[in-house]
Amino acid sequence: MNRIRAHKADFAAGLVLVLGGLWHWVGRPETVVNLHPFRQTQTLWPIREFIDGGWSLATPMPVLGPPWNVPFEFPLFQFLAGALGSVTGFEAEPAARLVSLAFFLLAGLALLYIVRAWFGAIAGLATTALFVLSPFANQWAAATLMEYVPVAFTLWALAVLVWLQRSTDRFWIAVPLAAAFSTIAAMVKVTTFLPWVPVVLVALTLAVGGVFQRRFVLGFLAIFLPAGVGTLAWTRYADAIKSQSELTNWLTSSNLPDWNFGTLSQRLVVDNTATIFDRMSSLGAPVVVWAVAVVIAGVATRWSWQFVSVAVVPFIAVAVFFNLYLVHDYYLAAISPSFSAVVGVAVGVVAERLTDRRTRIGFVLVMIPGLLIASLLSGEGRRLAEVWRAPSVIPALSTSIAEVTEADDVVLVLGCDWDPTVLYYADRRGVSVPASWEGPLPEASLDVVTFVTVCEGLYEPGSQVLGDFVPDSWVLEQVNPGVWRVNSK
Repeated sequence: MNRIRAHKADFAAGLVLVLGGLWHWVGRPETVVNLHPFRQTQTLWPIREFIDGGWSLATPMPVLGPPWNVPFEFPLFQFLAGALGSVTGFEAEPAARLVSLAFFLLAGLALLYIVRAWFGAIAGLATTALFVLSPFANQWAAATLMEYVPVAFTLWALAVLVWLQRSTDRFWIAVPLAAAFSTIAAMVKVTTFLPWVPVVLVALTLAVGGVFQRRFVLGFLAIFLPAGVGTLAWTRYADAIKSQSELTNWLTSSNLPDWNFGTLSQRLVVDNTATIFDRMSSLGAPVVVWAVAVVIAGVATRWSWQFVSVAVVPFIAVAVFFNLYLVHDYYLAAISPSFSAVVGVAVGVVAERLTDRRTRIGFVLVMIPGLLIASLLSGEGRRLAEVWRAPSVIPALSTSIAEVTEADDVVLVLGCDWDPTVLYYADRRGVSVPASWEGPLPEASLDVVTFVTVCEGLYEPGSQVLGDFVPDSWVLEQVNPGVWRVNSK
């Protein structure tokens, strides 16, 4: 491709990033209640605590009783959103959405650089358009989640290694940057970083001239040793915090292997795998088109290491973290750059073979919107569109709690699992009883409770729901729909 044509493709890709970012910001939902409110309010709680001055690495989340901390991922996203809210006066939701969108666009910029360098400018343009404008991105680019933070840092680690390929003199700049970006990505969310490790290895190998080079060994150790140590250190710290309470101890890493990795029996159910791959149709093209694109782009690139390493990312992610991808559709954020790149490269290699300029331009202008429309019309695309259009309504129970409680009250929440949504929109601390909890609640948690609420109309005087967790000596008085005051213990 000549330089002028490449620059035009780059300009178009940059325009897609800018306009896509504006679209995602203007079209953001008012609340997080329509799609995975459990996870989104779980992320928002510490951000609001940080904005209110409660800064702590232990990740304050006052929904499972004292000591009111539930750390999971390294809270870089929460810190940045909290800092933005503190400086600008933004509330937690808009602050989180703005930070998420910023990292989404940074991820898109890095993806453009990588694909353009490895596969050409047209492939870069097509990849960027599919990544930025997909139905999935429309729902999650500006969500109150940290998903695009590790995605961005992973892709920027790759980008600096691709930059290193242009001149080995940059080794002592590029490798420390790649090490820093990789460490941050792994600490924030190792489930995102891990599937991209083969791509990092390929990029490093190409940059230094082979795996038997001394600089490959240096680069390998510099990148993966800090990432591994940092991730293990954070996991141990988070587990130590969660083990301080009976209500959070079950969330330590040693108790969640089946949750993180899934089971063999899950993998043997064909419908489970089909569900995961059907959801990928929201990533910018129907999953069938993606499968065909793997073959087209693979043959055209002669199954280069660059292409193969990028193409296998979804397979690694799903194979290793099967249950996470089965339960959470937003986990697709981790593999969305790979999906977009595979289809984008296929579009690029076909376009490059069209010798007539007008035909080539027409092909690209038809294929990109056509793929996006097909993605939108897929089952998952339509589902996300319906969610995006649905009105956002704060839970009535949250309003009911807020009306009759004070800021320092603590609410015992039964029948909601440990979903933070109700307490978050009530802006009250609480002791939420996990759905899997058996036996009496810890005395330290019961001692601080001043109100009781029960989800889904489960309350009846003397009911088993209350009898399992509320001491017989408690005297309850209903003060609002779904809310009871503890008059005496």
